Amino acid sequence: MNAYNFFSIIIPALNAENYIGSCLEALSCIDYPAEKKEIILVDNGSTDKTVSIATRYGVVIHLKPKLTISALRNFGAQQARGDILAFIDVDCIAPRDWLSQANSIFNEKPNAAAIGAEYSLPATTSFIEKVWDAQIQSRRRCGEVDWLPSGNMFVRRETLEQINGFNVNLNTCEDYDFCQRLKKAGYTLIADASVSVVHKGNPKTLLSFFRKQLWHGTGTVQNFTQRLPRVKLNNALLFGAYTVICVVSVVFGVVVGLAGGNWKLFVSGLIFMLIPPILLALRCAFITKICRYFLPLSFLYLVYGIARAVCLLDVRNYILRRKNYAA
Repeated sequence: MNAYNFFSIIIPALNAENYIGSCLEALSCIDYPAEKKEIILVDNGSTDKTVSIATRYGVVIHLKPKLTISALRNFGAQQARGDILAFIDVDCIAPRDWLSQANSIFNEKPNAAAIGAEYSLPATTSFIEKVWDAQIQSRRRCGEVDWLPSGNMFVRRETLEQINGFNVNLNTCEDYDFCQRLKKAGYTLIADASVSVVHKGNPKTLLSFFRKQLWHGTGTVQNFTQRLPRVKLNNALLFGAYTVICVVSVVFGVVVGLAGGNWKLFVSGLIFMLIPPILLALRCAFITKICRYFLPLSFLYLVYGIARAVCLLDVRNYILRRKNYAA
């Protein structure tokens, strides 16, 4: 029988009264020895019933207001007693065998520094959730990967300490930065569907989808600026930069068209702006064999690109901050 590792489950939270109960209820039903697990909630200054609901479950609660999500995770790791740190977001639901599956993977793969999985959809979903999940399915991988979501990530304690935890200067996309530093240090990241959790906090409307992409885009740009003068562009940045060029062409095309009646620049800018979303949606349909979402997914990719373009144009995201990764 596999040895039981000690897991410290760390949950950052802020005004999560709609999710905290179901998250902790699921964790309380985890099929794993009680003496080999602990739950730590790090609250970021909630003004709703998050903390009062959490107290009913007997979890360890720390109040740490006005910190970034990275600092909350780092603080939870500093308080933890476990050999393995299990990070889960408050809007996620873990299955009963979540820890036992993770335990088996770590025991079978001693070289794995971190494991995790993409999120699964809840039973009841909106149309936006279903469409965007199609692109998640198209990139879902098992085995060695370059990135894991921090809302469902297991990390060996000594590994996190060696690379000084999450980057506290990032408001979001801290998982991408963390995984990149893990890979650079020579560590292995493993994705395994057996440890997938249900994510209840997906955007359910077009407006909430756009806002979430703005939020993630902020972290992507901050990640890029903190690495200057070393330049390493990722697909999200390239997509955003491409969209910026297309939007500028469309805007100038309107001006030229209204002034002189020549609409070629406007039409070409619009066509070029639509090409990447269409190609990405086609790729997704080919991989997943789900063709019915082609048109709406093309539109969501367009919204995604516009949101990332807005983040690139926001000068506030280029304010460099000190590189201090400790909590």
